[in-house]
Amino acid sequence: MKPGSCIISCPHVLSLSSFNAQDSQNPFTDQFGDDAAGETASLSNLNLLRFFLIEQYRLGSQSFWWPYIHTLPSPSAEYPFNTPMYYDDDDKKWLQGTSLAHSTRIIDQSWREEHAQGLRRLRNGNFDRYPWEIYKWAATVIQSRSFPASAIASSHRFNMTSDLDGSPVLLPGLDILNHSPAARVTWQWTKEACNILSDQQLSPGAEILNNYAPKSNEERK
Repeated sequence: MKPGSCIISCPHVLSLSSFNAQDSQNPFTDQFGDDAAGETASLSNLNLLRFFLIEQYRLGSQSFWWPYIHTLPSPSAEYPFNTPMYYDDDDKKWLQGTSLAHSTRIIDQSWREEHAQGLRRLRNGNFDRYPWEIYKWAATVIQSRSFPASAIASSHRFNMTSDLDGSPVLLPGLDILNHSPAARVTWQWTKEACNILSDQQLSPGAEILNNYAPKSNEERK
């Protein structure tokens, strides 16, 4: 494969973001209202996407994104991910004295607060549909597999606004590539699709890799 070749592509129509939760005749956001304390009805785009991903998982084969969601680690597995948020007590002992132990506690607290915030605003009170363990799964999927919303900012499908700046977007297919700091790639965002181009010669049988740029231990969790 010659340098400059497109190695994988995701049409914008397949992308999954908080915009999809708002961009329909019956928006998912209608399920949320003010909480008992009168807190504003709007959730952050990140939290909204977590609940929307759970809803799509619950819909199963009725969801437009089920072919993609079906390929993700299952939330029903004992350990869907090998990240610190899924470590058991014995594994967590190995984090003692490291920055990961502290950052994992911070993330756990933050996710639980955001989960509770979303539950307080559910209009139908259907709390059992969004339990903590599946919320943690959705948050981990997004944390470990998402791209920035700028990937779909040029799409003709969406009327992107500044309030989506920094929001995550899931791009089926693009998230399957392993990372290598030595991989030379270009992320190409067009009006129709999100593409990854290889900037190096690839030999037959070579693994196709992505490069997410340098990441700290906290970002890798």
